[in-house]
Amino acid sequence: MPQLIAQPIVTTEYLCDSLGLSKPQAERAVKRLEEAGVLTRRGGARRNVIWEHRRILDVLDEYAAGLRRG
Repeated sequence: MPQLIAQPIVTTEYLCDSLGLSKPQAERAVKRLEEAGVLTRRGGARRNVIWEHRRILDVLDEYAAGLRRG
């Protein structure tokens, strides 16, 4: 989870590299997080799938909007 806060848009390859997971482990992890509503699939059918943590991105968007207003 700390990786998702620092990097709210991930691929399974990123998770493998940053956490030292095997590809099957990373795929199981994103599947569980998707089922829990933490990650949302974006782009790609089987290849080049990107997963995003929408809630973190929403917080960042709100912060950026506040900076523009401020």
